[in-house]
Amino acid sequence: MAAVRERLRKIALSLPTLIVAGLFVLYLVTGFFLVDPLAQKLLPWIGEDKLASRLSARRVTFNPLTLEATVEGLKLAEKSGAPLASFERLYLDLDSTGLFRWAWRIRDIDLVQPHATVEVRRGGTLNWAALIARLREDEKPPSETMVRLLVDHIRIADGRVAYRDANRAGEPFTALLEPLGIELDGLSTLPEDRGAYLLAARLPAQGGTVKWKGDLALNPLASRGEIGLEGVRLAKLLSVVKSPRNFDLPSGTLAASLRYRFAMVQNAAGDDAPWVRVDGANLVVRDLTLAPRDGGVPALQLAEARVADANFDLATRAIQVARISLDGAKLAATRDARGVLDWQALFGPAPEAAPRPAAAKPAAPAPPWKIGVREIKLSGWGARFTDQGFVTPLVVTAEGFGLTAALTGEVGAKNAVDIGPVAAALGPVRILSGSQQVAELRHAALVNAGVHLADQRIDIEALELNAARTTVSLDRKKRLNWADILERKPPAPSASVPTAAATAADTEQVKEKATPMALHLGRLGLNDIAVEVVDRSPPTPVRLDVAEGFVTFEDLSLDMDKAVPLEAGFALRQGGRVAASGTVIPAAGSGRIDVRLSGLSLEPLAPYVNQLAFLHLRSGDVSTRGKLVFSRAADGTKLAYRGGFAVDDLAVTEEETEEAFVGWRKLSSDSLDLRLNPNRLHMNELVALNPFGKVIIFEDATMNLQRIVRASKASKPAPKAKPAASTPQGESFPLSVGRLRITGANAEFADLSLTPQFGTVMHDLGGVVTGLSNDPATTAQVELDGKVDDYGSARVRGVIQPFRATDFTDLTLSFRNLEMTRMTSYSGKFAGRKIDSGKLSVDLEYKIKDRQLTGQNKFVVNTLKLGERVDSPNAIRLPLDLAIALLEDSNGVIDLDLPVSGSLDDPQFSYGKIVWKALVNVLTRIVTAPFRALGKLLGVSAEKLEAVGFDPGSSVLLPPEQEKLKTLVEALAKRPALGLTLEPGYDPEADRRARQEQAMRADALAAAGIKLAPGEAPGPVDVNNFRIQTWLEDRYAESAGKDAYRKLRASFQDKNVGAAARVLESQLVERLGRRFKTRDTGPLSPFHAELLERLTRQVEIPDAALVELAQARGEAVRAALVAQGLDAGRLAVAAPSTQAAADQRVPSKMNLDARRVRAPEAAPAAAAP
Repeated sequence: MAAVRERLRKIALSLPTLIVAGLFVLYLVTGFFLVDPLAQKLLPWIGEDKLASRLSARRVTFNPLTLEATVEGLKLAEKSGAPLASFERLYLDLDSTGLFRWAWRIRDIDLVQPHATVEVRRGGTLNWAALIARLREDEKPPSETMVRLLVDHIRIADGRVAYRDANRAGEPFTALLEPLGIELDGLSTLPEDRGAYLLAARLPAQGGTVKWKGDLALNPLASRGEIGLEGVRLAKLLSVVKSPRNFDLPSGTLAASLRYRFAMVQNAAGDDAPWVRVDGANLVVRDLTLAPRDGGVPALQLAEARVADANFDLATRAIQVARISLDGAKLAATRDARGVLDWQALFGPAPEAAPRPAAAKPAAPAPPWKIGVREIKLSGWGARFTDQGFVTPLVVTAEGFGLTAALTGEVGAKNAVDIGPVAAALGPVRILSGSQQVAELRHAALVNAGVHLADQRIDIEALELNAARTTVSLDRKKRLNWADILERKPPAPSASVPTAAATAADTEQVKEKATPMALHLGRLGLNDIAVEVVDRSPPTPVRLDVAEGFVTFEDLSLDMDKAVPLEAGFALRQGGRVAASGTVIPAAGSGRIDVRLSGLSLEPLAPYVNQLAFLHLRSGDVSTRGKLVFSRAADGTKLAYRGGFAVDDLAVTEEETEEAFVGWRKLSSDSLDLRLNPNRLHMNELVALNPFGKVIIFEDATMNLQRIVRASKASKPAPKAKPAASTPQGESFPLSVGRLRITGANAEFADLSLTPQFGTVMHDLGGVVTGLSNDPATTAQVELDGKVDDYGSARVRGVIQPFRATDFTDLTLSFRNLEMTRMTSYSGKFAGRKIDSGKLSVDLEYKIKDRQLTGQNKFVVNTLKLGERVDSPNAIRLPLDLAIALLEDSNGVIDLDLPVSGSLDDPQFSYGKIVWKALVNVLTRIVTAPFRALGKLLGVSAEKLEAVGFDPGSSVLLPPEQEKLKTLVEALAKRPALGLTLEPGYDPEADRRARQEQAMRADALAAAGIKLAPGEAPGPVDVNNFRIQTWLEDRYAESAGKDAYRKLRASFQDKNVGAAARVLESQLVERLGRRFKTRDTGPLSPFHAELLERLTRQVEIPDAALVELAQARGEAVRAALVAQGLDAGRLAVAAPSTQAAADQRVPSKMNLDARRVRAPEAAPAAAAP
């Protein structure tokens, strides 16, 4: 035991042991106490001598027992003091167990706050150039073997890399990557660990593996090899970047691989420059999701992104990529009520721009980069955009987006990149308002597009938009559905915007850099457009289905002064097709377009007609073909359309009866000329073929034209307005038709207020109206002819101002051979008689000037025959048979003129009432004064025909009366339907007096002894005849008495005469004197004249004698009329009647009547209906 201890003591005190112990102590002393002082001395020297830089450390420690080393505050800088690299702390934990595998083993490497600065200065000099150059001075051949190394764990925390490139045109490019952090486990260069790689490492935080194989030389700096990255979770990788962000990558994996070669070489100037080449680079990202950090709908989902076979050559400045593909992407974006996109919030506000430095001297332009991508492909993309700025959020979804493209060119001081051919497709695209789809585009395609940046040109062969679908509708309140869809919310506080100064600066910079880009689009096509148009404001909704719509533009460019060919068209499922082709000039706002519209059905518009009137629009087609020319003017858009149009087979029926109301076979013109600014509508000829219309008067005397109009619920009856003055020409739309040709027109008229009801038809109406215009200085000439019922005719001639007929009208309407039996309804209602037969011809003359009407209306009736009576409260009470007999000539013709006049401003004005009133007045005058009417017909005084005058007491026809009777007979010969009734008359006073005188005269002549011849008139009584005087005295004394006689005689004697004179005046003396003379030659004896008068009054004439006198007069007249040729059957003698004498004649009246009417029917006339 002691021997052993002694042996151990000897060994411990032996020189080798002491040397080892000394070395160990030295190792411990050096490790614990000398490492930091040595480092403070060696590091500056190494930096100065070996690295051509400044190198320092704040503190270096080493634990020789645990093999742990720490370096704190290491800084590497250029000699000028500009920083190159630094770190705050480096911790190394060595493990000696690696010796068993002949490898260096490091249990842990912890690097905190490593910083590196890389700067490319103007001229291309790298800030690391001096350090690299110094390393190359001691360059040795690279080792063919690689250090055997095992690292259990590596951690890099809070790293920072700053990059600045000033060797470029414009402002220097700067990039800052911080904070950087990475952890590696199991880094190994041993073959059994790395497989085909020289290095493999796991990324525990990122969940992936990084592998590398190749070689690396530090002097000179060079490397080549392959790098592979597999299974990296992007969510974990993103956590390396500690900068503020509002998004996360919840899912996504990254895989990449590449071959590279790197070396620092001397350039032509003798400076070190990096040389890098990358070949066969591939990158794949799968199942990528980009979402807000606080959760929510992902903004981006990408099934796979792939970059295949990419090559990079720094020396030749070339980048070539075989293929870039992005598959299965889904984008989602939302704009809030303030107009801010969620993507803006997602990536946070951009850092404020640093003040712009003063412009530096421009560096020499760097060689351009050559770029090529053989294939760029996007497939299966979709997007959803939500705009919450609308009352009902608006959503746009797009699916099926795909794109293929290629890229070649150079990027440098001048970009010369060509992108193309580009082909893209998209669809369907849907627009939703809330959850309701409102529009859809099923497919869009971009065909053979190319972008040529060198020429600043974009060429596109075609852009096709296919199968667009939407609905445009009006609700019952006439509000457009798209007005609701696009109704925005009230304005919300807007998001921050750049300041005015910044905006102005940016705008100015854009102006400086902007270069016009030329665009050429060979064809822009919108095909298979379908729009459902619905108007629900009428009670029955109006629906129009636009289908097969298309719009095609050709040869489009940004040159707005260039004419663009255009072709467009659509069809309506309800009937009709519209087509247009031509050119437009966008900048000028002008164009020339050929328009073709064929067979456009009017039937779908029937609810509009029914909304206004009780009518149904059953059929009608509109067609037009012409040229539309428009241009921009200072006062608006000028438009001209020239061509033709036609409205075919228009049929409008009544709602209740479904009977035809109005229509035509064709309304057309081949010379339509419509202009706006200045306004004008002109047609050389307008043709109306087989137009039809109907006017009905119903039982309550209202017209169908009034009944068909629907009364508005909101409307109130307005007071009747005064006629407006003529509108000045400048305020109206000028309208003119050179010639209106009407062919085969038909019109129906019915009056259901009559009993029996009346109806007639005007047909085959045709003719021409020339010079139609609303110009007050022009008039239109009218010439129309037609048929009425079976054999009647109608004719219209004259001139008129069509749109101002109340200012000037001169028209004549002629109707011939109208069957009057069809008018028996009117005759029954207004005259109380039916019509058995008759033909009517009418000439109506309308003359209007300055709203004053004057007209001549002529009615000619042939063989009118009235029928039985009809009870009617509206009938006039006149002897119509007499009126007809008076008006009807020997040929059975009534020719009647009715002049009318009136003011159109009279509120009670009615042309029908005026004509009816004139007719009633004429008939009233005729039947109340028939001889006056007859006298007017014959041109003689009416009074001379109404009676035959006789001398009082006489029945002898005087010669003038005989002439009158002759004239009357001649008149009656012309009115064979008239009969004549004589009414012998006597005047009790005049005829009795005359008869008394006649009796006294006869007695006086007898007393005088004078005899009369038969028929001789006795003549006047000679009161100076002495015999007659004696007879008068005796007869009066006998009748009145002697006392009365003496008193009367005494009253005629002079009381102042003497006695002698009284003796001579005595009766005795007078009578003795009469024996010697025949008569007194002096003046008529007043006494005897008084006696004659008193005796005459005493003569008694009985009434029977006067009646006999009247009968004698009637017989005398009758005999004279018959003698003149009047048919005795047309003559009747009525009973005598007293009639007052006039003009010393006693009349015997005559009355006219119809031949079969023997008694007058006098009654007051009724008012006009």
